[in-house]
Amino acid sequence: MRGNGQRLRRWLTPWVTLMGVLSAFFLVYRWAIYYKLPLPSFLGGDQRPLIRLENATFTATVDSRSTWSLHAKVIEFDRQPGAALSNIRSANITQISDGMLYSLPTPSVQSSSDKMPLSKKVATFYADKGEYTLGQQGDLPYDLALLYTLKWKFIMSGSVGFKTDSGIEMKTPHLILMELQQSGKPRLEQRILCNQGASFTHKEVTLYANSTRFNLSEQLIECVDGVRATFKEGTIQTDKMYWSVRSQQLYCPGTVTGRWHEIPFIAENMTIDLKNRDYMARHIDLTLPSSLEKIGESIKQQRGK
Repeated sequence: MRGNGQRLRRWLTPWVTLMGVLSAFFLVYRWAIYYKLPLPSFLGGDQRPLIRLENATFTATVDSRSTWSLHAKVIEFDRQPGAALSNIRSANITQISDGMLYSLPTPSVQSSSDKMPLSKKVATFYADKGEYTLGQQGDLPYDLALLYTLKWKFIMSGSVGFKTDSGIEMKTPHLILMELQQSGKPRLEQRILCNQGASFTHKEVTLYANSTRFNLSEQLIECVDGVRATFKEGTIQTDKMYWSVRSQQLYCPGTVTGRWHEIPFIAENMTIDLKNRDYMARHIDLTLPSSLEKIGESIKQQRGK
């Protein structure tokens, strides 16, 4: 009988131990749920796994290249299934600082099987809040959707600041930073859309418009509605303007009012060459002061500076 009892104990011992371990895991799980301990991942309302980072620095990647990086108080995001942590589908970000936008690869590099080169910083930014998503074609304005595919977009709001390495500084309460790909072509572009007012400064030029489109790749800013610009020789107001920062030209296709060397004027279809200090217009009306001598003296002084 004693031998049978020993054999029974040897047979029961591993099973009792296993049941004890499983019971311990179950009790820990119940305790964690009761006290709502933070878990490394959880399911959101749409049943997608989310990840939360606090007081963290993060770099996003698309097609094995860095697109942007930032530091934020809170980052909540979900990543693509089976992908690396930096390959995210969407993110909500709070208190963005030290943001960096990185350069695009050239078409030759995109089509090559070689390793993608390191991206270079082309701009910095900050914002109170940010929303990032991978591209959906319906998110593009109609005219852009005809020509481009949206790779990703980054909506920033609150107190937003954006500055390119070429010195173009932008301030606005809201902007949409996008990466686009030309339909049927490998060429990529970076653009900014802003419909809640924005101010731009670069060297001697200060500009404000209610609605703007900023082509970062071409350094071209399209301004619509309530456009005001100030530069060394004067000021202008119009409803539409194109500012080519690269060629240092302002082009206004409609009616323009302003002051040139303190002389009020109204012009049509006006181009201002900031680099060569030259002005062209299809038609211009000047309101001349009584003393032409003062005009000549003022122009001489301005051109002599």
